[in-house]
Amino acid sequence: MDANQIGRKGRLSRQQLEEMSDIELLDLKASIDYDIAGISSQLENARANVHSSGEYADSSWYARATMAKRLKGQASQTIQNELGRRRKENGPNQDFVNALLEAMDKLLTPEMKSEVIELARSKRSIA
Repeated sequence: MDANQIGRKGRLSRQQLEEMSDIELLDLKASIDYDIAGISSQLENARANVHSSGEYADSSWYARATMAKRLKGQASQTIQNELGRRRKENGPNQDFVNALLEAMDKLLTPEMKSEVIELARSKRSIA
């Protein structure tokens, strides 16, 4: 999904969010934030043009650009909220745990990995 495929009203559905990985969400958020920066720049240029030449931008364009910026801002915030919810749900150390498991896959035999996991489980139940 890219920034242009967000729902017609600029909203992301719960289903869309849940179907996307963290990396996809971060990529989409970066794309949306880039779009917001571009729209903000165009709006600022239009405001500066009013001050320098007295010429106003097309009111219809200005309204559409302002609305697009607002909707993209809401979508960006929705993505940020979802990423935060996932981090909270996974716990603060989940990224480290995932990296550790990947390293174990690369460096240890399956038997050794199983032994390490069992040992960790036994230590956790004691503590």
